[in-house]
Amino acid sequence: MSGNSRSPRAGCGAAILRDSKLLLVKRKRLPETNHWGLPGGKVDWLEPVAVAIAREIAEELGLTIRPQRDVEPTVMA
Repeated sequence: MSGNSRSPRAGCGAAILRDSKLLLVKRKRLPETNHWGLPGGKVDWLEPVAVAIAREIAEELGLTIRPQRDVEPTVMA
């Protein structure tokens, strides 16, 4: 984690597609241990969402990504 730690924190993720296949990661940490999901993580305080997504993908997967369209926050309950 980089930046300041403030609460509450927002999560981010990326749907990475190649040849109509969706990249998923298997989580290693609680509370999602052994569950599959989109790669991503937490948005740092005052960090733009698009920057957070690119940073998290680089940290988790070692990949450099460029969004295909504008990134818009989506609320999921």
